[in-house]
Amino acid sequence: MFPDSSQPHRGRRRTRLVVTGGVLAAVIAAASVYVVIRLTGPAGDTASAVSPTAAPSGTAASPTASNTPVPSVSPSPSAALGCSSGTNVADGRDPFGGCWPGPNTTGVPAGVNLVKYDGPCTISRDGTVISAKLVKCDLQIRAANVVIEKSHIDGTVYAEISNASFTVTDSTVNASPEGIRQTTGVGQSNFTLRRTEVIGGNRGVYCHLNCTIVDSWIHGQKIKDDWHASAVRMGERTTITHNTMVCDAPVQPDPEGSCSATLTGYGDFTPIRNNAIRHNLFLATAYAAYCAYGGSTKGKPHSGQTSNIVFDNNVFQKGKAKGSACALYGPIGDYDPAVSGNAWTNNRFDDGTVIPSKRY
Repeated sequence: MFPDSSQPHRGRRRTRLVVTGGVLAAVIAAASVYVVIRLTGPAGDTASAVSPTAAPSGTAASPTASNTPVPSVSPSPSAALGCSSGTNVADGRDPFGGCWPGPNTTGVPAGVNLVKYDGPCTISRDGTVISAKLVKCDLQIRAANVVIEKSHIDGTVYAEISNASFTVTDSTVNASPEGIRQTTGVGQSNFTLRRTEVIGGNRGVYCHLNCTIVDSWIHGQKIKDDWHASAVRMGERTTITHNTMVCDAPVQPDPEGSCSATLTGYGDFTPIRNNAIRHNLFLATAYAAYCAYGGSTKGKPHSGQTSNIVFDNNVFQKGKAKGSACALYGPIGDYDPAVSGNAWTNNRFDDGTVIPSKRY
């Protein structure tokens, strides 16, 4: 139900301040300074001990249960001061001694002055660095080792060619700055996403091949008509570690229009294999069929090639959906622990109830 194809952005506790008027405005007008203040309160950055970098060569090892150690998630610096109110909520306490990613712990750091980006929207020079910029276009990555940091992107960030690679850190990507738009916020191959908020589009992030998503907050999809939505779609060699994720685009009047799941993987365009999903918070959603799909969806061109899908130490909010099981039909669908290399270990609801390893 609700297969993934290709809500309004909940307000962040962050203030955007554009300084105008007086002598100060005259001094900074040419630079188009955009001041972002993130209200961190008692919470600082989330745990960042697990921060692997995507390798554009595509040689990452398969994350099977036998050859991949369970990564440790160190307590975040904010843990001693206390996370935001609550446990197993965005910015709240996690089970690992730190805080889950959320509005106070992702995006542009407090005090960073964003200057209007006037560079090219198609990045063709290897090693390009975009830092502390306000970007008002879709960034097409056609170069290797591109770095985007401490920036706000009103648009998408995408690499489609095999020799392109990029990293987005401490940034915000808004794929729908002007309203509903059928697109993906960050994709498609050879990228690392770290401490970044992704909102808008009908899909937040898509990893076709070789990607790392860590310490990020992905939510706020926008759809209409019969569009389908998800927070993350996985393909091959996708590493998803310590993120807060939800598909929260409301059901549309068209019966086909809704969230498929927070995390999807179907085998339409590539085999679903060699993926590790560890230490993540799946927020409850009343709009999706499941909180995750496990890669064993039948009837797809690559359905027979699924392997090495590891779900380990993830937390699924129960919520108020049908059956109080994260989403309408449960926490996960189309997952088969008997598939070669698959592993389902210590995944729980937010009340501590263990979710058994079985075919879903």
